[in-house]
Amino acid sequence: MGAASFGRGRVMADEKALDFFLQGAGWGGARRCAVAADFSSRCFYRLTREGAEPTSAILMIAAPDQKTKEFVALAALLRGLGLAAPEIYAADVAAGLALMQDFGEDKVGGLLDAGRDPALFDAGAAALLARLHKNFSPAPVPAVSFPRFDAALLAQQAALFIDFAFLRESGRCATDGEREGFIAAWQESLAPFDAALPRTLLLRDFMPDNAMVLEPPVTEQTLGVIDFQDAGIGSPAYDLASWCEEVRRDGGLARLPSFVAAYHALHPVVDQPLLLQAARVYAAQRHTRILGILVKVGREAMIPRVTDAVQSLLQEEALAPVRRWAKGCGVMGA
Repeated sequence: MGAASFGRGRVMADEKALDFFLQGAGWGGARRCAVAADFSSRCFYRLTREGAEPTSAILMIAAPDQKTKEFVALAALLRGLGLAAPEIYAADVAAGLALMQDFGEDKVGGLLDAGRDPALFDAGAAALLARLHKNFSPAPVPAVSFPRFDAALLAQQAALFIDFAFLRESGRCATDGEREGFIAAWQESLAPFDAALPRTLLLRDFMPDNAMVLEPPVTEQTLGVIDFQDAGIGSPAYDLASWCEEVRRDGGLARLPSFVAAYHALHPVVDQPLLLQAARVYAAQRHTRILGILVKVGREAMIPRVTDAVQSLLQEEALAPVRRWAKGCGVMGA
């Protein structure tokens, strides 16, 4: 393998630095096989060796802006809270390198695509989030400065729709006023939930394709989490919505009420109807943002499903400001 690199021409660790890191970690000479990473801009390799345990590990190679420091610190934090995050065997955060526990290849998303019943995994996912939200303390975590996913930040993030999807839907670029109105409408819709729901740790990308079925269990858990470096402080409803996404496959939104009910039975932090309403609003924000990403990267096959999800979710009463904005601009199916 030559110098490790990825899109936009940014070179990460070169072969010499990589060999030095692996030698120091006891994995010098291990065989490497690339692991697919879907939307990730990081590179992953499965390392295998003989004569020592463990016999396999996952090598992550990331650019300086890909939050390796946060990933390493959060892995330890989540394990301390009783979740199954990968054990970090060695890391050089300045070089963007981490060597971690291999959780295998059984992603929940892949098993769903193979025809497995979602109910087999929803109960475990609800229990995982309930455990996380019960056990998390907002005390400072070394090496991590958590972003606060409040209405202002989420509204700004949803503006990826303006940046990339608005042109596709309307045939023109949004005006400055339309962009400002979009952000204001989302802030108005999201702000009530900042006050109504408690704050906790949200993983942000907690979804079936970032969850692993573990055999044998890790930290006594049979569902493992990966790709959590973008975690922050926010509403417990956000990750409920994230788990029931419709980006890669149908059926998530139909399962959202039962998923919220399963979580609420374990952690009744607020009234269940409020929690479900919040989850649907966060699902709308998330799918709107992702629609912009899909247009940007040209994932044409996914765009119709996500567009349908956005149009369905925008019927939520709390999203009336966004519906009015969309109708005025002639987008989002309005």
